[in-house]
Amino acid sequence: MRVRLRNRKTGLYYAACDRWVPDPAWALDFDEIEHPGLLAFEEGATELEVVVSDEDTNCWLALPVRLEWHGGRVARVAA
Repeated sequence: MRVRLRNRKTGLYYAACDRWVPDPAWALDFDEIEHPGLLAFEEGATELEVVVSDEDTNCWLALPVRLEWHGGRVARVAA
């Protein structure tokens, strides 16, 4: 399973600080689903989504990131 951060407006994937790429194969693969949400909060970014994909089955799921403070957590991925 792969976990990536994508800009919903541009369709580009996060690769590194201020670097976005068009191909998900070149994007940073996060260890856990919470990590891209935390990065989005730290950067103050909006219009982002976490894309979870399974390349074996060619299935993917995009979840919007909502920037909010809730119960001590600084960001969450909306389900």
